[in-house]
Amino acid sequence: MSTPAIEHIHRDTRLQVYWLKRLLAGIIDFIIILFPLVFVDSIFAIIFGPIPRYYSLVFLAGVVWFAYSTLLEGTISTTPGKAILGLKVEPVRGKGILFAQAAMRNVSRIFGLFLLLDLLLGFITEGDHRQKLMDRVSGTLVVAKEGV
Repeated sequence: MSTPAIEHIHRDTRLQVYWLKRLLAGIIDFIIILFPLVFVDSIFAIIFGPIPRYYSLVFLAGVVWFAYSTLLEGTISTTPGKAILGLKVEPVRGKGILFAQAAMRNVSRIFGLFLLLDLLLGFITEGDHRQKLMDRVSGTLVVAKEGV
């Protein structure tokens, strides 16, 4: 019987480094999309004054992060954050990630709580210790570009 990922991550420093790289890549990518959104939002506030917001900047950032990650992973298998840390997304079977797989694995980015649940469920359930739940559902895996 397989054990939950969290038990392996706790004992294996390579898995700890792997998940740290994934976390840092996510932070880099989020910053890349957040700064332009905040800038545009600030410009609108300067031009139009204090207007009621019909959207949440956090939700908008989640939607943009989903689109950004899906587009990049679905076409070149990586994002700038992942590329900086030497990571890319691959299908578990076959060659080349499909756009639908990229969309499926990134859908939890739209809401922060869903992303947290995606990670948590990946950690406490059985399966590949390098996969969050939506990686398992989409049949994808984040790997080091040099194949490690």
